Amino acid sequence: MVATIGKSKETDEWLKKQNISTADIKNKWEAFKIEVLQKNNHSFLVVLGSDDRGTAYGILELSRIIGVSPWCWWADSAPAKKKSLSLPEGYVNVQQPSVQFRGIFLNDEDWGLMPWSSKNFEATPVKGEIGPKTYAKIFELLLRLRANTIWPAMHECTVPFYFVDGTKEMADKYGIVMATSHCEPLMRNSAGEWDAKKYGQYNYLTNKDSIISYWTERLKKVGQSENIYTIGMRGVHDGQMQGVKNAG
Repeated sequence: MVATIGKSKETDEWLKKQNISTADIKNKWEAFKIEVLQKNNHSFLVVLGSDDRGTAYGILELSRIIGVSPWCWWADSAPAKKKSLSLPEGYVNVQQPSVQFRGIFLNDEDWGLMPWSSKNFEATPVKGEIGPKTYAKIFELLLRLRANTIWPAMHECTVPFYFVDGTKEMADKYGIVMATSHCEPLMRNSAGEWDAKKYGQYNYLTNKDSIISYWTERLKKVGQSENIYTIGMRGVHDGQMQGVKNAG
């Protein structure tokens, strides 16, 4: 039985009928419970999550116990060979993260990830594009490593994440929280997205309406997804903010 508690009335009733406690993960962030039960001469392996990612981590914990490394794809780490696997009756494994958001920032993608993806793994005629097939592999690795957040590649040489068809949907599919760095307010990659010919100067003091419209446009598209929003303003690609006399 694999389930996320609180998602299905039938599942919750079955757990109650089998006297399977969920108190140790209920209302907790990304917690999971793996338990081996003996009921009416039947053995049950139960994987329960307090939420969707908790359930995913529980399933991938089984994968780890079986002998599959999180790096089985990216680093060609071969799964350990086992003739059999057994968990004893009464086995209980309950875990939850101590840090709420955990992830990676794809930095300096110019030299490795972007050329490899766009020219080899997910070949595309669009220069600098990192596509959803590549991000799917990254997202799977994140889940296998018990991570949940990514700050996507954002250098000028790379097509911005939200400009590539299917990347947002892939993040939603894998339950990955999207975030942007200190110079990318409100899910906008200004290094690759701000077009001075279209929007004017990236200057809040003199071009406020255009900048607010630019931010609002993205928020309307991603507002239903799970995001961490950077607020405040900095110059394009970490440059000096226009309209002020310092680099703040």
